[in-house]
Amino acid sequence: MRKNVVVIMTDDQGYWSLGCAGNKDAHTPNIDRLAERGIRFDNFFCVSPVCSSARASFFTGNIPSAHGITDWLDGGDLDARKYEVTNTPAYASEREAINYLEGQMTFTDLLRENGYTCALAGKWHLGNSVEPQHGFTKWFSVPLGHSPYIDPPLIENETVYPGKGFVTDLITDKSVEYIQELAPKAKAGDAPFYISVHYTAPHSPWGKLTHRRTKRERSET
Repeated sequence: MRKNVVVIMTDDQGYWSLGCAGNKDAHTPNIDRLAERGIRFDNFFCVSPVCSSARASFFTGNIPSAHGITDWLDGGDLDARKYEVTNTPAYASEREAINYLEGQMTFTDLLRENGYTCALAGKWHLGNSVEPQHGFTKWFSVPLGHSPYIDPPLIENETVYPGKGFVTDLITDKSVEYIQELAPKAKAGDAPFYISVHYTAPHSPWGKLTHRRTKRERSET
């Protein structure tokens, strides 16, 4: 039986900030437990450690000069004029959706070709954030390369709508929903699954987090 795969990606976080990487000051028990039970890529390097170019390298396996995304992308996520929820200054440069990896092969394309169901929950930031692409058939994302932590705009089924809650919880809950939906089919041999869980944390803007804690944070303290 082919293995199911869940890849968890945090945003703008160096390995040095993790307890499992030897940091004695960082308290990261959940990530440490995942590292212990899962697979760690401890010889995994990025030649352009900014959002878009790093993500493009992750999906294509190519360096930025080969895949063409050499810096943080400011624009191309969606046409903000179509969506009332994105009518803020942060979306001023968003006038069209651009598929920056169009015509390039990603590992999720290959997984899809080999019978995997591929799902995304979280940040994309490689252009068009509204439409599923590159092998993904399930798509839950956020506009732009950054997102408010509280009540962020969300994207699902090619619809942009105002979300309610803490964005990390929203991404986690959707990922769990995907697993619960896809696991029975995978167990039955119908189709294995791949899920990209792309958190926006701990990237800025932090904003309201300074005075509001989530239900999960309150229950863990």
